[in-house]
Amino acid sequence: MEQDEGLGFLLSITYNVTSRSWTDAGAGGQQSLRVNVRAVSTTSLNSSIDSTWTTLRDGAVGKVMSSYSGFTLTNLVGTLRLREYTVTVVPNTNETVFDIAAIYNSEYRWANITAGGGTSAMHLPPQVEFTAGERMTTVYRNATWTTIPSANLNATADIGGTKVDQAGKGVPVRVATMDIKISLLIDTSQSTTTGSLVSVYDDMSSVQGRWNSVKFLHWGIGEVYCLSADVNHVRDEYYRTTYVFRWDRWSDCEQICETDADGYPFLVGGQAKTVFWKSLVRDVIDFNLIFDTQNDPTLAKQICLEGSWLTYP
Repeated sequence: MEQDEGLGFLLSITYNVTSRSWTDAGAGGQQSLRVNVRAVSTTSLNSSIDSTWTTLRDGAVGKVMSSYSGFTLTNLVGTLRLREYTVTVVPNTNETVFDIAAIYNSEYRWANITAGGGTSAMHLPPQVEFTAGERMTTVYRNATWTTIPSANLNATADIGGTKVDQAGKGVPVRVATMDIKISLLIDTSQSTTTGSLVSVYDDMSSVQGRWNSVKFLHWGIGEVYCLSADVNHVRDEYYRTTYVFRWDRWSDCEQICETDADGYPFLVGGQAKTVFWKSLVRDVIDFNLIFDTQNDPTLAKQICLEGSWLTYP
């Protein structure tokens, strides 16, 4: 017999696991463990008071968010936390027998990458989306130009090409673009392996509005810039940070014709005399830093590149 301070009387409760049910899935599913426990008390309990439920909870499964077996990335159950539990009074037992059902789950998934040269472990699967689009702009010259549009280009000489304007009035055209959305899950409880919201903020502020300074996934230097970034709460300790990068066929450049002090184009033969490429000058940075919030940056980058860890590395 033992004294329970919460319930205020001597009691002894035995706990026995009656069943376990395990579910595992790929990146599109969920990993989950259900544990059923039967608690038998030598003394009738009062289910109308809080201490009855907390005593049964603590004795059977522990508090919500407690780790199932101690956090580790090296086995299937190592990232599980208690998310939900249910305590039910077994009928006709005078409140001496209770069934406790506990649900443990995680946003992590197993990646078997040993054969590819990596270390198999739990990871947080990223998501990638591509959206092909276009933007409207005005042109005065058609290709082929003598100066090709590129990142941070602000030409000081005529770009060449075939004149298509009428008396300095440009022609509206559509320029192809591609938006690339990369979403990464962040486990804020493991700042030493994945990252906290502090590191997420640092990454977002570092890449926002900049060009890539090194090869990034499918794109060479200066081919994509970060259009936007945001972070949203998923549940409990998990957040999702999403970056949108844009590829632009003309590297975000616009054609501008030379004008006089009053804004009228200089004309030759009824068409704009001189046309420049103009663009917003952006800083550059290595976009691969966004993967540093993942416990295996190489794996996360590979999934974003190829679509699956099956092709690792």
